[in-house]
Amino acid sequence: MFDQLVGEAANGENFYSSMERVESQLAAAAKMLSSQRDLDLNETSIMADKISAELESAEKYALGAALVESEEAWATELEAAKAILEKLSGRLRKMKHADSEGEALEARSHMLSFRKDAKLCQQKLALIRGIIESRKHPAYSKLRSAKARISLLRASVGKAFDRISKARLRKRIDEAKSEILGILRRFGSARVFVDHKHLTISRGSHVERMPLTQSVRFALEEMAPVEKSLAKLGRNGTVLLGEYDKNNGDALLRIGERTVTGDTIIFREKTFKLG
Repeated sequence: MFDQLVGEAANGENFYSSMERVESQLAAAAKMLSSQRDLDLNETSIMADKISAELESAEKYALGAALVESEEAWATELEAAKAILEKLSGRLRKMKHADSEGEALEARSHMLSFRKDAKLCQQKLALIRGIIESRKHPAYSKLRSAKARISLLRASVGKAFDRISKARLRKRIDEAKSEILGILRRFGSARVFVDHKHLTISRGSHVERMPLTQSVRFALEEMAPVEKSLAKLGRNGTVLLGEYDKNNGDALLRIGERTVTGDTIIFREKTFKLG
C-alpha cells in the first residue's frame, strides 16, 4: 500500500502543472467574452473545449495531488498500521509456540489479543482508505471550481451569440412578436402549444401555426421569459403548453413546460402579463 501511495503521489506535480494551464486558459477566454465578433466568440468556444480536455487530464492526477496534500495524515496512520502488523506477527509466533507446547490457555490468550489487534489494524486501514478516497482535498475543490467556470464560460458564450443574433434579427423579432400578439388578440382567448418545430395557437376549429424560427423563439422569450424551457424542446418529450386570456383588462399568458420522465409527466406553469 505504501509503494502504491508513493507512486500515485508522484503524479501530484502533473496535476499542478495542468491546473496552471487551465487557469491561464480560463483567464484568456474570459477576456474574449466581451467581443461582439462571431470569430472571437467561436474561438472562445473552441478554447472552452480545449480547457475541458486539459481538465480531464488534470483529473487523472488529482489523487496524486490529494496524497501530497494529505501526506502527513496518511503516512502517520500507515506507520501505525505497520506497527500493529508487526505486533500481530509477534502474537502469531507466540500463539503457535504456546500451542506446540500444549499451553492451551496461553495460546487462547494470545489468540484473543491477536483478534483485538487485528480489528484495530482493520480500522487503521479503513481510516487510510477514507483519507485517500475523500473528495474534500483542495485538489478536488480546484477541479470543481474549474468545471463550474467552464460551464459558466460556455453559457456566457451562448448568451453573447444570442445578443449578436438578436441585434441582427431585431426587425424580424419585432415582426414575429407583432404577429403572435395579433393572433392572440384576434382570438380573444386561445390555447398555445410549442414543440421543437412550431408555435401553434388555437381556439376551437381555428388554428394558426408558425415555424419556430430563431426570430419566433426570441419573440417568445421577450413576451414570456421561457428561454430555459425553449432550450429543452424535443428532449424527453418536452413541450410548452399555455393559455391566453384576459382578466380584469389584463392580457395574461399562462404557459408551462411539460416533460415526460419515465411514467411521470411533470408540468410547471407561470403566468406573464402581455403588453
